[in-house]
Amino acid sequence: KKRILVFAGPSGEGKTTTLAKVAARSLFEEKRSVAVITTDTYRIGAAEQLRIYADIMDIPMEVVSERRGFREILDRFSDRDVILVDTPGRSRCDEERIGKLKECRPADIPVEVNLVLSMTSSVESTMDAVRGFDGIDYDSIIFTKLDDSRKFGAIYDVIDSAGKPVSYIANGQNVPRDLKKMDPAGLARLIIENRVH
Repeated sequence: KKRILVFAGPSGEGKTTTLAKVAARSLFEEKRSVAVITTDTYRIGAAEQLRIYADIMDIPMEVVSERRGFREILDRFSDRDVILVDTPGRSRCDEERIGKLKECRPADIPVEVNLVLSMTSSVESTMDAVRGFDGIDYDSIIFTKLDDSRKFGAIYDVIDSAGKPVSYIANGQNVPRDLKKMDPAGLARLIIENRVH
């Protein structure tokens, strides 16, 4: 299936690196055609970082700053199996800017929105993000930076509060190696045994 995957979340959670890992896995392991879009025109160097990944993988990338342009780029990449969309980091408390992320979810196109959360953030900050980003109606959660954390029990509290599945965990900076697809059994082992298998 053709899929559009959006990566959203607070600043510094690892959205861009996680997107690059998913892009590499889709391209090299699943043999799917990939394109990348970034709507992050706020953070200095954000588009350049993603462009480096795109150039290495030899996949097309576009920078979009407005809703109309976003739709035009989606149409241009309609021949791609997977379109991955990077979004600017938003403060957990900035309801207006979080609301703007809805523009990355056109009503007539199926889109999967992933909320990216770092395990290095405090439980309180993570729970604030879960509540703060609820308005974008995200589909799943990706936990990052597990390699920098020693306790994974908070994952249970987050998914219990959010009521959303976990699609991936990321446990390092290596693209695409340090990314693991999650299922309920694997997630339970991670939480109970407190280690990445």
